[in-house]
Amino acid sequence: MPSGTSHANQAPVPQPSEYYTEQASEHLSAELIERAREVMERADREGRDPEQELLQVVGDAVLGGMRAGQEWSQQVTTENSGDDNKRARLDES
Repeated sequence: MPSGTSHANQAPVPQPSEYYTEQASEHLSAELIERAREVMERADREGRDPEQELLQVVGDAVLGGMRAGQEWSQQVTTENSGDDNKRARLDES
């Protein structure tokens, strides 16, 4: 199937609200900044280069954001499946 084409029977996946997206982004950003600050301070006290540890912190933050997005997507999919089942039962009556 060509890119950008969807199945006729597939419902569009709802997107998170702008508020939710902003809140999640702010939380993840604040957490990343705090962890990076801690790494920089510790490296400064110990007189070492923080590059490798900072790379790890950023990688962890990216993976954490991806996991959060996947969890949200699974939650929405599960909630939508429940709605479809309710509709099907109502249609059968």
